[in-house]
Formats: sequence, C-alpha cells, structure tokens
Amino acid sequence: MILEPPNILDIPIFGRLESAGGAASLVEKLSDNGAIGILCIGQLELHIENHFITHANHPGLEQRQAALAILQVRRGNYQFFAQPIHRSMHESVHSLALIAMQHLDEATQSSQKMVKIVLPNLSIALEYLRGIGGFVGWHAYPTEQGMLLQRDVLQIATLSGTLEELRILLQHKA
Repeated sequence: MILEPPNILDIPIFGRLESAGGAASLVEKLSDNGAIGILCIGQLELHIENHFITHANHPGLEQRQAALAILQVRRGNYQFFAQPIHRSMHESVHSLALIAMQHLDEATQSSQKMVKIVLPNLSIALEYLRGIGGFVGWHAYPTEQGMLLQRDVLQIATLSGTLEELRILLQHKA
C-alpha cells in the first residue's frame, strides 16, 4: 500500500496573531499570496479570495462591520483553511485593512492618558516645542492662568502668556 502525501492546500496554516502582526496584517499577507479560503480566529471567520473578502462571520455584526471588527483583532490563535468560501460580499482586503488599522490607531490614541507638562512661560514652552520637533500640529488655548498648548496626548500648560504674546513669539522664532 502506497500512501500519498497530503495536498499542501489541505493542510491548515495556523499560529498566533501576535507573531503575524494582527489579523489585518495576516489577511493582507494571505491576500498578496493569492490565498483562497477561510481564516478562523476562534468563532470568527473571514472568507478570502485573492484580494477580496467575500464573507465574514462575527456574532451580532453584519458583513462589512463584521469584517472590520475581525481585521482589528490583534491577539489569539488563528487557522487558515484553503477550502471553498461563501460569497455574500466583495470588499477589497487592502481597503478594509486600512480602515481597520485607522480605527485601531484612533482607539489607541483615545485610550492613552494625556501627558501634561507645566512650564513658567510661553518663551520656555516654545523652546521646549522646538526641541521636540517644532511647532507643526500644536493647538493653543487660553486658560485662566496662561496658555495650553496641545498635540495628540501631550499638553503643555504655561503659567503666564496670552494668544497675542504667542503670536509675537512665533513671528520672532520663524
């Protein structure tokens, strides 16, 4: 009796999402390699055909929202089976992965704690900003005591200063 080796397509691919860079990265890699099959993460399923997601199963969510939620999963075990897929949607893997990654970035930023630095005046605050990359992207707000400069999760509060003083100092620094 001669045993034939199993077809490589019948062998599931499995591993940890952490080592694959999360579900979005894994799906993009599979897609770029022309994979056709089903990615399973616990009870979650994404059906992939080349560069498209064709079906998604996620409790309580409909197709596109289910796919986006699955693509945001970063931890856990996965298995990919090269088997026939369902076709209930036709969404670009790369487009959905990009949207999912944006959602993750926004969630990460909103969950980060604000870092607040208090400095005596605007002149010192502007020197500090110059030292950490410059003035681009900062927003200024007057407060009862001085000014609040903010970008992302960093706030710099000054104990003195006005918007007019800030404008004059920025003109001299430019």
